[in-house]
Amino acid sequence: MQDPLRYLATVDVTFPGIDPAIGNLDVAMAIANRFHWNLAVEPAEGGQLNLFGGEVRIARFADEHELAVFVAGMGVALGVLPDEIAQMIDEWVGA
Repeated sequence: MQDPLRYLATVDVTFPGIDPAIGNLDVAMAIANRFHWNLAVEPAEGGQLNLFGGEVRIARFADEHELAVFVAGMGVALGVLPDEIAQMIDEWVGA
């Protein structure tokens, strides 16, 4: 099976301001956390992985590749938002 992270890292991203490194789990989590998602990954039974947003479990994934693809999607969606939106969110959450 082809590594999905390798595929994501080679996608020709056409959105302005999106770093192709978004396929990297750490980069994608950092972008999502910039928008106060407070993402954290914890091991689950059977080698699975839980993704939490703060104290709420968002999803459980079979492996790191599935997790990375999901979080990369979050990173792309949030990464195209203008800085003004990020500032508005900061003000809304009191950061």
